[in-house]
Amino acid sequence: MNAETNEVQRKPKHECQGLSASFYEPLSTGDLDKIIDAAFVVLEESGVQVFSPKAFEAFREAGASVEEDGGIVKLSRGLVEDAVASNPSSITLHSRNGRCDAVLEKDRVHYGTGGTAIYVIDPATGDRRPSTCDDVILNAAWQRCWRTSTSSQSTCSLTRSRRRTTSM
Repeated sequence: MNAETNEVQRKPKHECQGLSASFYEPLSTGDLDKIIDAAFVVLEESGVQVFSPKAFEAFREAGASVEEDGGIVKLSRGLVEDAVASNPSSITLHSRNGRCDAVLEKDRVHYGTGGTAIYVIDPATGDRRPSTCDDVILNAAWQRCWRTSTSSQSTCSLTRSRRRTTSM
């Protein structure tokens, strides 16, 4: 094998590969099926409120039942199952420098702030509101804490990380 062939066959190395998900299974397959069936009933009968006009139109074009008043989208079980089946088994969320790409596949678990989380559920009130710089700082601290817990260090103080971050 020459070096060029070997380079192509190697999988990319990612520093932040994520944790392997737990095999903890507190529910039986029958219980899980009941929850899944109930979720499909909610999606089909009650629906979800979609705030983005573009997303609302995309759901309509995909065949979802829509209610203009209130922005409600109702999804049939078949529509949801077809959408899930059409997804790839793995995707990569690329980092700016390639050192911390997040590969989403199988049982890999990642934590990140997400660049499109423009709204948050306020932890004090439970209300949906626009995100703030403090929310981004808190999530960055949580992410640092999560990464620390996956390395050789055993603990991370969120309070200490948050103080250091907010004092900059």
